Amino acid sequence: MVTGLQKDSDRLVIWDPWPLRSLLCSENNIAGVAAELLPSDDDSPFWSISAEELSKVIYATFVPIEVLT
Repeated sequence: MVTGLQKDSDRLVIWDPWPLRSLLCSENNIAGVAAELLPSDDDSPFWSISAEELSKVIYATFVPIEVLT
């Protein structure tokens, strides 16, 4: 799930609850995406990827109705 933008960068912050390294890491996909683990005080699994990388792997997205109205 995209949670925001990385400060001073054009990279997206992704929350990925996968228990190991994210499937968006370069060793786990053939799409050319190379997610970077972001440091966190509470060991939350936040990663950063570029919008271009996201466009290679995104299939669908869900938008809460509140955002649309």
